[in-house]
Amino acid sequence: MFDIGFWELSLIAIVSLVFIGPQRLPDTLRSVFAGWRRAKQMVNELGSKLETELGLEELNQGIKQVQQPLVSPKVRPRKSTTSASLPSQSDSSTNATLKEPT
Repeated sequence: MFDIGFWELSLIAIVSLVFIGPQRLPDTLRSVFAGWRRAKQMVNELGSKLETELGLEELNQGIKQVQQPLVSPKVRPRKSTTSASLPSQSDSSTNATLKEPT
């Protein structure tokens, strides 16, 4: 999530040690990490509540059920038509109606 290297982490540790002090540093770190953990837990709970309230899981299952018949049927390839089975080129009105869609 954060791209913090060794030297940046060392600098943060030294600055926090100077400003907070060695006696209060462990308690401060515990409270910071507890707040971070609480915030992550709240975000996860909010996401799960939104998912259940909006019914996203049922909606996704419904979409999959609708898409499945569209994808799964096996389509047989059409037999290619030869020039002998096509009407003559002189009659343009029948050629327009008998053309295969591309």
